[in-house]
Amino acid sequence: MSTSSEFGLGDYSAIKTALSGVEASPQIREFLYYSHVKAFIVDFLRRGGALPMSDPTFHSSSIPDPNKCALLYILLRATEARFVVEVGSEAGIRTIYLALAITQNVVKYSAFRHVGYSQSMHGRVVAAEADSSLAARASDLWTAAGEEVKGMIQPKVGDFRETLSKNIPTLVDFVLLDFYAIHATCDTPTTLVLDLMRPHLKTGAMVVIDNVVGFDSAAGFLPRYQELLAYLGDPASGFRSTMNPYFGGMLVAVYMGQPAPSGSSKTVADTAEVPTSP
Repeated sequence: MSTSSEFGLGDYSAIKTALSGVEASPQIREFLYYSHVKAFIVDFLRRGGALPMSDPTFHSSSIPDPNKCALLYILLRATEARFVVEVGSEAGIRTIYLALAITQNVVKYSAFRHVGYSQSMHGRVVAAEADSSLAARASDLWTAAGEEVKGMIQPKVGDFRETLSKNIPTLVDFVLLDFYAIHATCDTPTTLVLDLMRPHLKTGAMVVIDNVVGFDSAAGFLPRYQELLAYLGDPASGFRSTMNPYFGGMLVAVYMGQPAPSGSSKTVADTAEVPTSP
């Protein structure tokens, strides 16, 4: 997450720099640019008192850092991910980057396999959001972005414990969690979300957890943050992780598979036959 003061109101060259690494049509690129600009202006007006802090246009954690968004896009393209789950999609800007990357990966996959192009069969972004008003605004944003984006997104609205327990891809390549959004909108611990997702993760799946620092003490999230670090640091979890020093923090983890019984150096995933995604 970034703030308007970080970029300077009226000077949004940093957004264009971040977008330069994203492969997109001129229309989508312009749409993303102005979506970021709008988010920063709303944040600036709200912090200055011109808009109430309760203004529903964006949550404070909904101001996505363009550089983080570009990194997510690059990670998805580099890993050729096709099945993605986003938990805490909020106002939906980050989701557009996910959908762009997945669409391009699916086209590449379909051409390589010599199969017909099918979004629903060969890839999708499951976008879960607990706050129904934010989910509605995200849906409007995706519609405005066009079918290239919206056609790849499967929205899920409601309690994460329910929405993430069904109709999830058998094997998931990439998970994006917004730590602050999850704990600000519902009482579902991030560790429980990871437990729900872990049966679906392929070995080598990447899990990115955004906005994990900077809010813990003020919002009372410190115990949840400590719980998350302990969870990921436990060898039995199957994760290996590192923190990236973006504003708000971005934790990147890789799922290595469940450790095998004591005495074996292999993981359960190494010794079991794992089906591949369609």
